[in-house]
Amino acid sequence: MMGLHEVEPDEYLERRFAYPVYTQLKGRDLYEHEITGNYSREDFHQNPQNYQCRFLPMQRKQTSY
Repeated sequence: MMGLHEVEPDEYLERRFAYPVYTQLKGRDLYEHEITGNYSREDFHQNPQNYQCRFLPMQRKQTSY
């Protein structure tokens, strides 16, 4: 897309940009194990009740440029 730049999820949360950006989130960006804080795709699909959502910081990010 013209004028739109892809950035890593951590970059999206930590930096401010003077131009439009987007990020692509994967399972490890969205969920973490309640006890270990890690993410395992196989374990997540077998035991989703043990994972908590990490999406809120992405949702709260101010997107002004």
